[in-house]
Amino acid sequence: MDIHYLIYVSKAAVRIDEEEMLSIFESSRRNNKLVDVTGMLIYRSGNFMQMLEGPRKSVMQVYARIQDDPRHEGLVIVTDGESEKRVFPHWSMAAVPDAADLSLVTNLWPLVCRLRDQFTAATDHAAPVLGAFRALRCQLEEG
Repeated sequence: MDIHYLIYVSKAAVRIDEEEMLSIFESSRRNNKLVDVTGMLIYRSGNFMQMLEGPRKSVMQVYARIQDDPRHEGLVIVTDGESEKRVFPHWSMAAVPDAADLSLVTNLWPLVCRLRDQFTAATDHAAPVLGAFRALRCQLEEG
């Protein structure tokens, strides 16, 4: 079975503190597990980047909920497509909070902001962003 994936970026519409982010991470894990969606949510400096993966219908339902969430604005799909296997098969939602000191997040963040602010074409950025999520998974598993 092919796995559908979707990566988006957005800006927080309101200031989100650490307690609210923990709540978002926990509810994402709980809800995603129910519909067989895995992935990673990164939050840094008022910006989100998230990879969702699973059955296409489930991924699109989760993304539709995110679109309706008033905490997000300026949502942009960076890339979506099909894959033979998941990047995050064991994580209903891996979380990288604002305070995380992961070099890959730091290096990826200028691209995230550029995608959010000056998006041109998803195909220009899909490969490096997918590669970064795979590398982040490895970095989290090692740390």
